[in-house]
Amino acid sequence: MANMYETSTQIAALTTTQIGSLTAAQLAVMNTTQLSSISSTGIAQLAVTAVPGLTPGEIGSLSTTQTNVIPTTQLQAISVATLQGLTTTQVSNMTTTQVSNLTAAQVTGLLTTQAQALTTTQLTSLGGSLVAAL
Repeated sequence: MANMYETSTQIAALTTTQIGSLTAAQLAVMNTTQLSSISSTGIAQLAVTAVPGLTPGEIGSLSTTQTNVIPTTQLQAISVATLQGLTTTQVSNMTTTQVSNLTAAQVTGLLTTQAQALTTTQLTSLGGSLVAAL
């Protein structure tokens, strides 16, 4: 299930249970078209153990609707290198809950353009010590 031989139509037809069962290895071999075909509801069901399989290109290909539903626990499991694949639009549209739950390593690992894309409300949610780290 969910490899480069699956079509985006087949991926889009997966149930949330099936999406929740995807592994990091399966996510890592998906192309951006396949990953983008997963509904926001499906993205929210990705397992904490699966999201480390996302690549910077894959995370950057997601819509803001998809990135906004990534639960904080799953978001914290994504590597700094992968988070650097987020576009500035994706960063500026993250929820304050998502931003405030980023790890210190993730916050300090943001690219300059990503840090500049954070809104005042998002920066306020980080708290003083993490804002200073930027």
